[in-house]
Amino acid sequence: MARSCGATMASWQETAQKKRDYVRSQIPKEWLLEETPEDASNAYEYLNKVLPKDETEIVHKSLLQLQKDIKDKKLSSYEITKAFCHRAALAHQLINCCAEIFFDRALARAKELDEYYQATGELKGPLHGLPISLKDQINLEGLDSSIGYVSLAFKPKTKEDTSVIAEILYDAGAVFYVKTTVPMAMMAVDTYSNLYGQTVNAFNNKLSSGGSSGGESSLIGCRGALIGLSTDIGGSIRVPATFQGLYAIRGCTGRLPYCKVMNSYANQPIVPSVIGPSAQNLEDLEFFVKLIIDSKPWLKDPKCPPIEWRQVQLPERLTVGIMKNNGYITPHPPVQRGLQLIVDKLKAAGHEVIEWEHPIPVQTLKDNLGKIFVADGYGETKREVAKTGEPIIPQLLGFSDDLEEIGVTEHWEQGKTKYETQQAYDKAWLSKTGPSGRTMDCFISAAWETTSYPAGKYKPYHCSYTYPANYLDYTSVIMPVTSVSEEDNVAADYTALNADDEDNKHLWDYDLFKGMPVCAQIHCLRYEEEKAIKIAGVVSEALKQ
Repeated sequence: MARSCGATMASWQETAQKKRDYVRSQIPKEWLLEETPEDASNAYEYLNKVLPKDETEIVHKSLLQLQKDIKDKKLSSYEITKAFCHRAALAHQLINCCAEIFFDRALARAKELDEYYQATGELKGPLHGLPISLKDQINLEGLDSSIGYVSLAFKPKTKEDTSVIAEILYDAGAVFYVKTTVPMAMMAVDTYSNLYGQTVNAFNNKLSSGGSSGGESSLIGCRGALIGLSTDIGGSIRVPATFQGLYAIRGCTGRLPYCKVMNSYANQPIVPSVIGPSAQNLEDLEFFVKLIIDSKPWLKDPKCPPIEWRQVQLPERLTVGIMKNNGYITPHPPVQRGLQLIVDKLKAAGHEVIEWEHPIPVQTLKDNLGKIFVADGYGETKREVAKTGEPIIPQLLGFSDDLEEIGVTEHWEQGKTKYETQQAYDKAWLSKTGPSGRTMDCFISAAWETTSYPAGKYKPYHCSYTYPANYLDYTSVIMPVTSVSEEDNVAADYTALNADDEDNKHLWDYDLFKGMPVCAQIHCLRYEEEKAIKIAGVVSEALKQ
């Protein structure tokens, strides 16, 4: 049923509060918390303590394990869906991660799928009965895609608006149950909006969830979901996945379908946003990406290149570039340790590891992308907030009051600069060889120079480890490596490279970050998603030895 609550008839604060109240009202009364418990600073651990044992066991299985359990009739879709709905309901009350909650709809779908399987003996598809979470901007009939704007609250999408990728997953048997929070315009790496407020980290509520897919990753981090869809134009898949210790992929432009996905600056052509999953498990991630590609999305989205899923055979001995520092911002001690751990383990496994530096200063890559983001002077955002009078959030990337729209010729020049930069970077990559004479299969860097930062305290230099992949359109996979431990209880005694690096250095606080996940980022060339996932598997296996 369509909902309406015109922002023009109320202050933006009233509309925002009504939206938050509405979301909360969709939680069954028996699942409501009267107040936030004092011992819930780590939402993941708290949920493990208070939720029923059988539900906790369900949410700690992999997607592929649950797929088999449904097929073998060990678990029903209804049981699985209820477990994830219950956990998501509590997670939302602890970390503020859900933009839309529709458990009734999900449980009805799960029951329908169970009855279908019972009657026919057949599964609807490879995702039959499996709960999948979605970032706010994925359009579903009857639900908002507000993308962090008060003006877009209570404006539900129609059936015709449904995102192509959602249709693919639904046809495969998926059960949708929540959509997750994003910052205003999805142009921030901290998930805060005037509409929903602050989303916090799954493991430490003093820290940021990251953004713009912070709600998605924090929910998965809590195991209120196992896998879900996010998007990335400057790090929006990878940053939150890093802060929650997940596997995730930023595929190349169009590899997965973006058609009918709500977006800011939707038709900006030089560096488009891409869509991809974040997950608790690498095998689930690979399965999910392959499933979407096997559906032939290029027949439904003209921006998808017709590239079938390819079986990749990696060489027995990989040649891996390692970037320990991007020359602009120095990673904190645990991130440095994580990278060195990868080096040591890969070498011990017989792989070739060589040093890699950006052939083009990372500040140049970062600044060029930033200029593309503000090409319209943030006109779209200014117009949207003017509809309700809500203020622009301070976390908005590159925003200032004096920004002005550039001309089309200058915008074309930005496209030319990007293309020339891609050519120069590719040439440097392909000419870089190890002692074996082989070119790099990939290079590995930090995904972020810290393991998070205090919620609401984003600094604009932070994206220097994520922007390059967007600007160059390289494949990137995020993977967990270790966690902040006693080994990292040291001072950040390195010499800062510049004022921004000095500022970042002072963020290091062992007591604050203790226990947080440490991740790394694997980069491959364009449209090498299959290869990047396989390399992540090799690195994961090496780390276990």
